[in-house]
Amino acid sequence: MRRTLTSFLLLYWLNIGQLSIAQNIPDTEYEQVIAERYLFGSYANESTSWPVLNNINYIWQAASLPQYHSQTPEGVWLLSQALNTKPDRDLSSGMFQMSWMSLSANGTLIHLSEIPIHNNNSFLVSSHDEMTASSYSAALITLIDVQFILCDQNDATSCRIIKIVTFPSVLSKTTKINDGLFIDDLGHAGWLYIAADTGLHGLDLLTMTVYPYVNSINVSVSSLAWSLKHQTIFAGTQAKLWLQQYGIGNEGWRFEHINAFIDTPITSLAYNDGQDKLWIGQNTGITLLSPLTMSTGQLHWYFSRLAGQISNPGSDIGHLPFTNITVLATSHSKSFDSRIWLGAVRGVMRFDSNASELDAWRVFNSARYMPSHQSQVNVSSLAVLSRPNGVPSALGSAAVAVTNRGLAVLRFEMWTLARKADHFQAFFDQPGRHDKYGLVSSCDMSSWGDTRTCVKGPDDNDGLWT
Repeated sequence: MRRTLTSFLLLYWLNIGQLSIAQNIPDTEYEQVIAERYLFGSYANESTSWPVLNNINYIWQAASLPQYHSQTPEGVWLLSQALNTKPDRDLSSGMFQMSWMSLSANGTLIHLSEIPIHNNNSFLVSSHDEMTASSYSAALITLIDVQFILCDQNDATSCRIIKIVTFPSVLSKTTKINDGLFIDDLGHAGWLYIAADTGLHGLDLLTMTVYPYVNSINVSVSSLAWSLKHQTIFAGTQAKLWLQQYGIGNEGWRFEHINAFIDTPITSLAYNDGQDKLWIGQNTGITLLSPLTMSTGQLHWYFSRLAGQISNPGSDIGHLPFTNITVLATSHSKSFDSRIWLGAVRGVMRFDSNASELDAWRVFNSARYMPSHQSQVNVSSLAVLSRPNGVPSALGSAAVAVTNRGLAVLRFEMWTLARKADHFQAFFDQPGRHDKYGLVSSCDMSSWGDTRTCVKGPDDNDGLWT
């Protein structure tokens, strides 16, 4: 009798407690990530749980659209090599292509047939200057020329080449284009800077003249970045960070070579306008370069390090989840977004300087977010889309990461806890899922990650305490 009464009181207390908890939890909206993974056709046998880009051998670049384009929040342009379905076809010719991928199209790619791609050493760079929108939308930088592309501002698949500028013969030894960057306010009509394995080259957009080896930089340049606010261009190489400050009081080119910080090759650069910092990606982590205006009005830059735990001197922000940085990216959204994205050997990270210390870093790795069940995914390209107008500031931009086995699409929605609970409850309630005679059962899958191959069996986990 005593045991029965005790059990009754315990159950009553638990029910009251659950009701109290349910009533006290504020059901506010928060940012929920929606991860979608797509395998390249060449890795179709890796897993049957993810969609396959059947006609794609690999992709080497994902590029966001110009920030003024009506479809810029909806998808990305891709540079890829088609899968060779005919054994007698030569992969070196006619197999490269530019495509449009809408994030809502479940991996459907639309080939832009009017934009020929001749090799996998080309680089696509979008122009975000709305003043030149009627002249060109982007530039495809190849080993021998720059092809200016004009697209319909409401249709990302309606594009054509409107002008070609050929490189001078002195650049004939170029074998790789690493980066490209439009500098809108440099000169009378802007410049296009080109980072190649032969050095740094510039294209004056007024005269359409190519100037090889800007400031005699004739070593491989890995990445470029630009601060409009400070009128400063950055170029990263194996051992140096070059800065060009232009405008009033032009200081010309100078280089910073700090042994304690630029100690390994620079893999990527990105200037974050919201944080007003240059992020420098390296195998050892992240170096930050911040501006400091002296009392004389002169602008100086100082370094700090972000690698695992912050080094001293030069403390800055939080900690870095993992190193081996391969690519950095920011959003060009009209609606302000100060988050910065980092691609690495082991996945993708995002840093939000406006979030709390606990929520500042978000890490997207492993098969939960990446199209691989291996820990190393080698992110080689990262495109951050623009946010739609009118969305809450808490909602981040979507991103598309190119890995060694496929694409990872990370988009975000505002969810309440109730919506999340309903989502997982519906997932759990699927017929033949984990529920067997009202009990939780195990689910052994004969094909990795493919729930369709689930073979249920007994499990000592009752779903509560064990």
